[in-house]
Amino acid sequence: MSELELQISVDENNPTPPYEQIRSQIAQAIAVGALGADERLAPVRQLAGDLGVAPGTVARAYRELETSGYVVTKRGGGTRVSTSAPRSVIPITDDPLAPQGHPQTQRIAAYGIALQGDEVLLVRSSDQSKLAGTWFLPGGGIDWGEAPEEAVVREFEEETGLEVSLGELLDVSSAINVFTDETLHTVRIIYLVNVVSGDLRVEVDGTTDAVEWMPLDRVGELRLAEFVIRALGRLRARKG
Repeated sequence: MSELELQISVDENNPTPPYEQIRSQIAQAIAVGALGADERLAPVRQLAGDLGVAPGTVARAYRELETSGYVVTKRGGGTRVSTSAPRSVIPITDDPLAPQGHPQTQRIAAYGIALQGDEVLLVRSSDQSKLAGTWFLPGGGIDWGEAPEEAVVREFEEETGLEVSLGELLDVSSAINVFTDETLHTVRIIYLVNVVSGDLRVEVDGTTDAVEWMPLDRVGELRLAEFVIRALGRLRARKG
């Protein structure tokens, strides 16, 4: 656990509550495989001392992780990564759908959910995309050396003209799609975001050709990417 502790940090200037900062970092570490199944997390008081926060803050983060299925707590055994925890990476070499000799590639992308009242911001893929006409959340591929959080902010500006600040991590999903020229494994990291400034505009000569605030009760009428349906479903479940 020492390696994870060095990677976890709490930013006092971040409006996101400290417990959520801790929860999202651990959830992401589990999702991408940095923490393996049954690996034990640091004791609450130890991690709280390392981060300079109250033990109750870490305890709440652990409870949230357990509620989401990332960890389990056993008396005498501490808090450990669940063997059924959500994972973002799966082996694509075993993909039964891929034709023999078909190129297999992997893409890691980050997206954001921006809400305005009862509306969500969506973008439509252009003819430059393999899924032209499909509606997505603003976002896209993470560049080399770029953090997922940085990618979301950059992609929002490129695709919508809006500046956003990051909220909490909502979901990490994994999907395999078979195209005529490749089998693509995409890992998507999805955050809640808040619009800070900017004027809404369409991306110029890019992979999207429309951007709109869509009423949440009408998104079912659109051709949505599967990961968008999943993410909005998780959002609704959280709101009860």
